[in-house]
Amino acid sequence: MADDNKTPDALDDFWYDGKVTRRKLIGYGAATAGALGATMLVPAPWQAAFGQAKPFKIGTSQPLSGAGAAGGKTALVGIQMAADHINKSGGINGRPVELVIADDESKPDVARRKTQKMVSEDNIDVHVGGFLSNICLACMPVWEEAKIVNMISVCLDTTLTTTKCNRYSFRVHDYAPAQAVAFGPTLAKMGKKWHLAYADYSWGQSTRDAYAAEIKKNGGTVVGTTGIPLGTADMTPFLSKIKGDFDGLFGIFFGKDGVTIGNQAYDLGLTKKYKWAGDGAICESTNLPALGNKIDGFVAINRYIPVFQGALDTPHHKKFFDDAKARLAKVVEKNDKNVGAHVLLGMVLNSEGKTDAANKEYRKVLTLSPKHPLAANNLAANLADGGGNLDEALKFAQIAREAAPEDPSVGDTLGWVYYKKGLFETAYPLIADAAGKLKNNASIRYHHGMVLAKKGKNKEAAAELNAALSLDPKFPGADEAKKTLEGLK
Repeated sequence: MADDNKTPDALDDFWYDGKVTRRKLIGYGAATAGALGATMLVPAPWQAAFGQAKPFKIGTSQPLSGAGAAGGKTALVGIQMAADHINKSGGINGRPVELVIADDESKPDVARRKTQKMVSEDNIDVHVGGFLSNICLACMPVWEEAKIVNMISVCLDTTLTTTKCNRYSFRVHDYAPAQAVAFGPTLAKMGKKWHLAYADYSWGQSTRDAYAAEIKKNGGTVVGTTGIPLGTADMTPFLSKIKGDFDGLFGIFFGKDGVTIGNQAYDLGLTKKYKWAGDGAICESTNLPALGNKIDGFVAINRYIPVFQGALDTPHHKKFFDDAKARLAKVVEKNDKNVGAHVLLGMVLNSEGKTDAANKEYRKVLTLSPKHPLAANNLAANLADGGGNLDEALKFAQIAREAAPEDPSVGDTLGWVYYKKGLFETAYPLIADAAGKLKNNASIRYHHGMVLAKKGKNKEAAAELNAALSLDPKFPGADEAKKTLEGLK
């Protein structure tokens, strides 16, 4: 919950008291970061001179190529969104924000050279950025020597703000130890013995240490660790050595490496044999199209997910999300053959209940990639649930099943299409198998209850429908589940 004294309404006092210190700035949490950026340094009398003012140059070094490119590009979009928001609100001290962007190529030496250029040639006023922790560490001395404030936007390495902290660099968010404290109790419930696989560089190493400490604090043990070099395309030589008697595998990866371990750990059977958890960077929305349904069952912690429930259901959050969605749509417009962008946009639209628009994106994907399992599965499910053509839904469900034959959620979609077509005996084994493997999925438990009811197994049906409602009282089929339960009494 936000501190009542740290809401946007309190920003006037924050500005006009004339005492803006680093300690005080950090006291304002991430919940008001956007409002601070837009208003804390823009008193109304100065805004009239906005168009005549010298630009306020903000440098940002991001990995736009190399191992960190996927995350670096999304981080840059976030900074561009912030800059646009600030400029629309009057700039900083009446000065328009101008971004000076550098591609650090995911290499510390390149980053160091380009940040020095930002200081000596581009004359930036402040730096906001940093995605890879080893690059953040390499560049911090540049900002300290130049006395330029460096706001760390992503890097999670522990030492950045502990043993290697300086007065010019700071982070505006949590870091690995804080996330480990929050996640530790959940991991303890999942299992006591853990093996940690991590990206073998500064962030992965410090995050490994943070989780090892919290697992131990919560009564568990770390039975082994596996470090994998950044950018490793084939992780199987490392993953195939992960064996033994333990409960869970915990992954610490991001970007392309997150996709690689998600797919290869699944293919090697590790995510079936062990509980599968890790850093939320593995399953970022930008990774989901490439992970498909192989990431199902993964448990993670992350800073941001597009969920609009409880404290997250605010007009500001929705506005932010809509802006991000619009920018994603522009990516699609610029490259209409970008399969990943179409899939991601379809998923975003699905999450908003805009199934017709989502289906258009999935159909575009299947035009470009006819056997894409995630697009075929989601389109089939939408058609089945939305009163669409069931023969067409069956065709797409079969495409998804052929592409991902071992995926229980895909099997459930095919079974649900059969159910909708009145083929209950054909539907039953597919849905029952999925319900047994994905016990925490309310929709699949609901499907199981409905097909059991059609088979006359009322007691078992009622148990499954009640389980679905217990897992999520507001899942899309909740009303039908309640109605069916009444009929089973």
